[in-house]
Amino acid sequence: MAFTHLHTHSEYSFLDSLPSVKELAKAAKNAGQTHVALTDRANMHGAIEFYKACVGEDIKPVIGCEMFMAPRSRLDKEAGKDSKRQRIILIAKNNKGYENLLKLVSTAFQDGFYYVARIDMDILNEFSEDLIAIIPRSGGLITPYLESGDLEKAEKLLQNYKNIFAPENLFLETTPRPNLENEQIFQKNYKLILEKIKISPVATNDIRYISPEDKDVHDTLICMQYTLQKKDRDRISYKDLDMSFWSEEQMNAYFSDIPHAIQNTQIIADQCSYEFDFSTNLIPKWEVTPNFRDEAHLLRFLCEEGIRQRFGGKYRGCYISDVNFQEIIANVDNSSIKISETNLEQKEYDEILERLTYELKIIGDMGFNAYFLIVGDFVQWAKTHDIVVGPGRGSAAGAIVAFLLEITDLNPLTYGLFFERFLNPERVSMPDIDIDFADTGREAVLEYVRNKYGRDKVANVATFGTMAARAATKDVARVYGLPFSEANELVKLISDKPGTK
Repeated sequence: MAFTHLHTHSEYSFLDSLPSVKELAKAAKNAGQTHVALTDRANMHGAIEFYKACVGEDIKPVIGCEMFMAPRSRLDKEAGKDSKRQRIILIAKNNKGYENLLKLVSTAFQDGFYYVARIDMDILNEFSEDLIAIIPRSGGLITPYLESGDLEKAEKLLQNYKNIFAPENLFLETTPRPNLENEQIFQKNYKLILEKIKISPVATNDIRYISPEDKDVHDTLICMQYTLQKKDRDRISYKDLDMSFWSEEQMNAYFSDIPHAIQNTQIIADQCSYEFDFSTNLIPKWEVTPNFRDEAHLLRFLCEEGIRQRFGGKYRGCYISDVNFQEIIANVDNSSIKISETNLEQKEYDEILERLTYELKIIGDMGFNAYFLIVGDFVQWAKTHDIVVGPGRGSAAGAIVAFLLEITDLNPLTYGLFFERFLNPERVSMPDIDIDFADTGREAVLEYVRNKYGRDKVANVATFGTMAARAATKDVARVYGLPFSEANELVKLISDKPGTK
């Protein structure tokens, strides 16, 4: 019977799981499976990377998230009462479900963070449309009740979720745990509760690594997460569990007495389909005043004002953010600036106009006029509000448009910098301008952008730190109890070159 793994963790479940999203997609391909899910813990960091990896392997992705439920409200954060939590796996059926999942994760971090990012029943009910819920075996209150035989409490807890999700969208998880002492009791009561409250079963394996041989490596990772050593007694460990990528045959054999738990994995997976457009750049449209024909016309004018500002002559310009433009006679195709308005020699003048025309054509052809207007706007806003802005770094310093808009302060012609390093028509991708603002003013700039375009249109970019080879070696040495001096000697054998693995 066809089977899909619906409960998996990638390296984005930090210090809790080993596989990359590409390895998960590859494992599904190698196992002959048609779908695979990603349900990282309390975050969606790997979702798009996972989607692309699955498409690359001709595997259908199932996007989800394992979330933490607050015992009361997500807003309650009282020591002793609100540190306990249970888990729920949420899977998006379609793009609407994906959007709701993003809203839940964002709310969990913004409103519900208390040791971990949490949601509650109210917010889950609000954003439950097109989501499938799986009540997991691990990390919740259901399992202790089933292991102790307290079906009444299990039923009461599950009823809360039944009030939110329709029967076809709510499932109770079972996992293969043959080495656990209470496995037989759990499986027996699991079947009883299914019948008692009419909830559908689903089988998963809560994957943390691909191959069974990776169990000890995963155990080391867990020790690193909790600052433990292998020799510690009574420490947290999953060594009695096989949390590898089980084959379809293994899962069918283990759950031969409850085949619909296997069948439901495919029923869930078949409902999941997403359409993501990675070809369109969603840039806000710049509101052009009636004095200008379009964004390209305005951008050309501002660049020419930049020539007057940078190279002398009477500066007619002003700041992009709060200007009342006068009626001007500027032509997009032919420059309106005269050499007499600058202190440039003819050769310099010609070079600047030639480079400017070249860059503006590429920017316009690639649809990035608004991008430069937006960036130029908030940089100028910062400068007019006494916020120190860096002179520019990275490939954007090769754009004379950036220089003339005062986004950067380096003339690329002076230093022989190439525009194509920044924006290449042969390799279509979004421009990326690195801008440094003084720490004391950075938040003010962000707030300006949020207020202008809407808070729902502005997001911070996350940076993921990875463990370099030397640091990882030192951590592993600690886990195995090696003396600090020996660990240091080991580390000295490893290159300190960035990127060493």
